[in-house]
Amino acid sequence: MSWWLKVRRTPYLAAAIGAYLIVLPLVGENRVPLISFTGVASAAVAAMAPLIVMAAVMASLASRDRHYELLACRGVWRGDMGLIVVTAVVCCLGAWALRHAQPFVVEASRNLVGFVGTALIIRAVTNERAAVALTTAAVLVAAAFGHGRRGLQPWAWPLADGASIPAALAAGVLFTAGLAAIAAAHGAGQATRLR
Repeated sequence: MSWWLKVRRTPYLAAAIGAYLIVLPLVGENRVPLISFTGVASAAVAAMAPLIVMAAVMASLASRDRHYELLACRGVWRGDMGLIVVTAVVCCLGAWALRHAQPFVVEASRNLVGFVGTALIIRAVTNERAAVALTTAAVLVAAAFGHGRRGLQPWAWPLADGASIPAALAAGVLFTAGLAAIAAAHGAGQATRLR
């Protein structure tokens, strides 16, 4: 277990979670103007801060030796899933504790779950570095093209306000699909090992 904690760089992940929870109250209600080709757009800085944790989760998952993990007696992928879920829960509970200093905790928590899920899905097809880059690019594309004549497009869920049920559902579905992608990758690794 201590080997797994060292390999997954959990101190760095804990530092990223701490940085995220420090940044949330510091940014307050600040909004950043975004380049938008379809209208005027701005986003709460707190709603984009979860990109920090998403990148740290991907860096944690990238620091591994696939050969050793495929031969491990214990399901390393279960530990990875647990680490991801615990990270999301700690970040969401920490953000909730800061709700008096940060009015955008719902958006930040929703986006954290959605960004991590999106990155996990992309990671299943590519790798961790590409997952960070493409998830960040998806957020920028949502900012650039997500505002239409009728308001915010449904696929631009990271920019939705905290009361948006479809945005919360989208983030939850992405997170669940990301965890399923880890389990599916484990099944593919087992099939490869048996050959």
